[in-house]
Amino acid sequence: MLRRLRLLICLGGLLLGVPQRGAAFADSVEATGSLVAVTPRSVWVRRSNGVLVFAHLPDQGALSAQDLASRYKVGNEVFLKCALVELFRDDEENQWFDLEAKKLEYLRPPSAAELASALGSAARRLRGNLLRAAEGDQPPVSVSLKSLPLPDTSAAIPGKDDPAATLERSRALTQKWLAALPNFTADETALVYRSPIVSPPKWKVDVTVQSEVSFRGAQDMHRNVVRNGEPWNDLYEHLPPDGRARSLQWVLARIFSADCDVTLEFARRAVEAGTPVLVYRYSAPPDSCFAPDWGGPGERYYAARSGEVSFAEADGLVRRMESKTSGYPKEFSMQSAEERATWDYIRIGEERHLLPTEVQDLLATRSSMSLAITKYKNHRHFEAFSDVKYK
Repeated sequence: MLRRLRLLICLGGLLLGVPQRGAAFADSVEATGSLVAVTPRSVWVRRSNGVLVFAHLPDQGALSAQDLASRYKVGNEVFLKCALVELFRDDEENQWFDLEAKKLEYLRPPSAAELASALGSAARRLRGNLLRAAEGDQPPVSVSLKSLPLPDTSAAIPGKDDPAATLERSRALTQKWLAALPNFTADETALVYRSPIVSPPKWKVDVTVQSEVSFRGAQDMHRNVVRNGEPWNDLYEHLPPDGRARSLQWVLARIFSADCDVTLEFARRAVEAGTPVLVYRYSAPPDSCFAPDWGGPGERYYAARSGEVSFAEADGLVRRMESKTSGYPKEFSMQSAEERATWDYIRIGEERHLLPTEVQDLLATRSSMSLAITKYKNHRHFEAFSDVKYK
C-alpha cells in the first residue's frame, strides 16, 4: 500500500505507472558512474551523488548480462545510455523497468574512493549479481545488530529488566510474531493531501482512496477500489504491486535483522495510548538493507534511515514505529520521507490479533509536499474466492 501511495503522490505524471513523455522527461536517459551490478536482466550504475540508474538488458548481444559480466568488474567507471519505455514488469527479475539499455562504455578504472563506494552500494548485494570485484578487493564486513551504551537502567526503568535484555526479548518475539501474522481483511481509507513547499504547509485534499484490503502475511490485495468517489479498480491494478519491500512488517524485520547495519539504543520509558512502552531509537546509514526510494525514470536511491520503535512492556511487541529517510542528493526528485505507523489489538471473531490501525506518510519532493493518512477499520477474517469448473 505505501509503495502505491508514494507512486500516486510523488509521481503525479505517472498516475498509471507509465512514464509521460514531454516536458518532464526526455526520450533517453544517460548516466556516468560506477558499475555496481549486472543481473541476468539488468545493469545498475551508481552516480557520484549516490543515485542508482538501472535498465533492462537484452537476452543476447554485446549488452547481454553474460557478455557484460565477462568484460566488466565492480567499480569500473562507465557511461550508460538508455531509452525511455513504458513501465513493464520482468517476472524473472521480479522488477519493474522503464529504461532499456542501449549502450554501455568503459571509461576508466575507479579511484580508491569510487571503488569503496561501489563495493558498499546496496545494489551490489542484489540477488544474481554477476559482476566480480577486482582481485584483492573485498566488500565491507557486514555489521550485526548492536546496542549502544545505555543509560543507568535502575534510574530509567525502576524495577524493570535491563533495556538491552528487553530489546533482545522484543527482537525474538517480533520475529516470532511476524512469522505468524494472520490472514485478514479490513476496510482501508487513504486521504492524500498536497501543499506547495511553504512553511507552514497549506494542505488541500488531493485524493481519497477507499478499498477493501486483504492481507496474507505481509502481502496485500485490494478490491472494490474507489478513488474520489469513482470506481478505480482497473487503473489501480496498473500501478506496480505492493510487496514486502514496502510493508511495515518488512521494515520491522529489517530493524531486527542481524544482517542489517542498524544501530539500536534505549531512549525512554513512556505511556502511549494508555499502554506502558519502552522506546528505542534506531539508525541505519545509506546503502543499508532497507528498500530504496523511486526517483525519475530508472532511478533509485538507498537513503539513510532513522527513527523510533516502541514496544509494550506487557508483551514485548511493537505498538508504534516512526521512520525518517535523509541525505537525498539535491537533484533527486524526493527530498525527504517520513512514516508513522501504529498497531493495536483487534478482535476478529473470538481471537485477538496485533494489527496495524493507522499509517501516516509525509513526503517532500523538489516541488511539493504530500501527506497520506491511511486508516484500517472493520478487521475481519480473510476470505478467498475461486472459480472451479469440472469437465
